[in-house]
Amino acid sequence: MASYLDKFALKLSLEFYDHPISEVEIDNVINNYDFNQIRNEITFDFKIPNDIEELETKVKIKNKGKVFIIHKNDADNFPSNPHAHWIDSNLKIDLSNGKCYHIRKHISTLSKKEFIDLRAKATNLGVELPELK
Repeated sequence: MASYLDKFALKLSLEFYDHPISEVEIDNVINNYDFNQIRNEITFDFKIPNDIEELETKVKIKNKGKVFIIHKNDADNFPSNPHAHWIDSNLKIDLSNGKCYHIRKHISTLSKKEFIDLRAKATNLGVELPELK
């Protein structure tokens, strides 16, 4: 999967499924992959100094059985900055208006209540949200 994320310049592993690949391409990756590398263990001693707080780079929000992830420093600013990733559906949620996108195509829109709940939970977790549109 990693080699195809690079091939298609994808940032999220779930986007891998939007790019069909042939059996020949899959066989080629498997036949040329060094599976021994995943057995290697790398350890090192590194302690975070006590005066440096651990920075959270993302928040996870559960709302009515749905799971959303918001990356506080997401390099991709589409559809809003920040935006939410709806995990089970592989959709991005514009946090300024509740529109749901698959890649860059508008698919649906969250209900007003669900959108307000999502924004409220994000705010409570310290996420700076875009202005409402």
